[in-house]
Amino acid sequence: MLIFLTITVIIFLIFGLPHIPKRSIYKIALHSKIIKTIKFLLLYFTGFLIYATAIFPVVMSLISVHTGTFLSGLIAFLCSLVILYVHNKKNSTLIDKDNPQTSFSNLDPKSTNNFNQQTHGEGEKGEYNGKEKEKEKEMEEDQSKNHEENITILSRSDLELHNKNNQKESYDTNSLDEDSHQKKLNQHTRYSILRNLNFFKIKNSLNDLFTSNKDLENQKKAKQPNDQFFDPGRLKQNNLKKIVLLCFLLSFVLCYSVHGFCYDKYRLGVSSTTLTRKLSKSTCPKGAPCRVYLIVPPNPSSQMIIAFQTSQKLTEPTIRYSQKSQLKTQFENNKNENNDNESSELRSDPSDYQYQKVAVSNELHFLDFNRYVHFVALTDLNPNSDYHFIVGEGAGSSQNWSKERKFRTTGFNDQSEIKFISGGDMNIWEETNLLTKEAMEHEPHFAIIGGDIVLANAQTCCYRKWDIWFDNWERIAITPKGYTVPILPIIGNHETLRGYKWTEETNTKEAYFFFNYFRNSIPIQKDAFQQKTFQRYDVSNFLSLISLDTNHIYSTDGEQKDWLKSTLETLKLENKSYSIPLYHIPMYPIPRKLDHHTSKTVRKSWLKLFDEYEIKLAFENHSHMLKRTHPLRNHTVVSRGQGTVYIGDGSWGQLRNPKSFEVFNRWYIHVGKPTRHVWITSIHYGKIILKAINERGEILDYFEMI
Repeated sequence: MLIFLTITVIIFLIFGLPHIPKRSIYKIALHSKIIKTIKFLLLYFTGFLIYATAIFPVVMSLISVHTGTFLSGLIAFLCSLVILYVHNKKNSTLIDKDNPQTSFSNLDPKSTNNFNQQTHGEGEKGEYNGKEKEKEKEMEEDQSKNHEENITILSRSDLELHNKNNQKESYDTNSLDEDSHQKKLNQHTRYSILRNLNFFKIKNSLNDLFTSNKDLENQKKAKQPNDQFFDPGRLKQNNLKKIVLLCFLLSFVLCYSVHGFCYDKYRLGVSSTTLTRKLSKSTCPKGAPCRVYLIVPPNPSSQMIIAFQTSQKLTEPTIRYSQKSQLKTQFENNKNENNDNESSELRSDPSDYQYQKVAVSNELHFLDFNRYVHFVALTDLNPNSDYHFIVGEGAGSSQNWSKERKFRTTGFNDQSEIKFISGGDMNIWEETNLLTKEAMEHEPHFAIIGGDIVLANAQTCCYRKWDIWFDNWERIAITPKGYTVPILPIIGNHETLRGYKWTEETNTKEAYFFFNYFRNSIPIQKDAFQQKTFQRYDVSNFLSLISLDTNHIYSTDGEQKDWLKSTLETLKLENKSYSIPLYHIPMYPIPRKLDHHTSKTVRKSWLKLFDEYEIKLAFENHSHMLKRTHPLRNHTVVSRGQGTVYIGDGSWGQLRNPKSFEVFNRWYIHVGKPTRHVWITSIHYGKIILKAINERGEILDYFEMI
């Protein structure tokens, strides 16, 4: 805060101070009290302070790519422009509403005669003898004799007094023609202005600032009642201070209301702001774990990654687990016959669990507060087995533990059935929750989420969307048999700042949430940004999944392409029956054009490898529609079992309606529908069965392959 205020003052001194109209300040300093002068300066300083306060967030937002701050700064900047415009307009004219022609800026030769008539009355003309030097000496002598005389710039009383003195030395105006008389009057008016604005007279005129209240009252009484030509008190009548304060308050309220906003692109609205997040109730209680979820490890038959979050830093974040449930009723050991209202609530004692392991913790820094995410990697588990666990503070109270949950490892032999659900482009909508709930009815071992999980674009101000998504997943992603379903996350364009525009400068920190919320390697690394976005998962002895990055954090060429070729070669040597790639941007999109540069880039990098190593099935996303292609090889349709079938296209909540249904008639499309869906995949005894379902459980597509 101190740094911000310092920068604001510097901006004011550099940009604001030189633009203050010193002429107006000088005038007011001559004819008002010190307090009025200070107030006037403060009003200008307030305007430039708001201006600097608005400019600073705008500049910082361009550096940090923070949308909320940019918009708030822009609004404050526009409000500041209004303030400065009104402020300068009010103080540049300072005219009487009833006599607009008497402003300082309107003193031109044509209006001099009117001005003179207003001063002396209608039909009465002033006199001027042309002896300028003698008049100047006389005026200086009068000022030195009487220091208490208030010199008012262009005031009516001053001009009347001056013209009355000039009448004593009158001359015959009839001897001059009208043009020469008008010229002399104009010269006299200009001379009076310059003489009264003379910088060297400021010493005498400053006496007015220290005159007593009685003297000021006498001076006011001496003036005519209608004398309002240049009275600094007119600032109050123009309500300048009220305008500045109102604009400042409006700027502050607007800025704070939209500051840190998270924009929902697809629902055209602001999902949250700093204000709404502060007012909303946190779903993560203090001192207790929240948002417990599982992540698919590299070998899900013998490993599992458990993650949970806390709002406070834990001394010893711990997981306790065993193969048997440790749930007990609250009064199981209490056999008191008088207790007729025994509670049926199930609880677990942390000390009853057979194993425990301390987690690796990461601290996340958000706009409003910090968050702590803890990861535990369990290894040496038995295949096709159930495990029960709780998470919490190992060194704390037994009350600060989560409820007991359970998971199961996959089988590794040929007789094991592997079932998983897949989809992408979810967001936090109710349609997403309905699809997830329906998919859980099929008892999947895990869920593949093919990118664009919450569509937050890696903005830290959108952390609340991730909170909502994890709250929903923790609540819904439980099968009817009570298993918590692990997540296999794939990175998408909405997990990063650049989307799918990879460059040499792209780094892992541009996918802030993805790397901090998901770990895909064992052992767990302390630095979340050291992990890769491409990974091999050996689900069983006949199935391996390969997650890939379609130009989000890593290029589809270079390191990733070399790794992919090496991995496919290894799987071929291991005689894996199925090697299934998982990625976000589709090679064969719908409804986007086939020659779209993103799809074109992916095909150029990987299509030959897919054909060379006879990939049978690939999961794609991104297009928000249901899609299944014909078997494809070398960019042409081939017979069944001779090419790759591409499944997609990411509509686990998100939905896009095509402009024309002709897109479903493309040469490579076998099935295409604009509908929300998830894919249920079951692999058993050398056969793959796939079906797409909607939120009502209706089957949208079904096919089998060997």
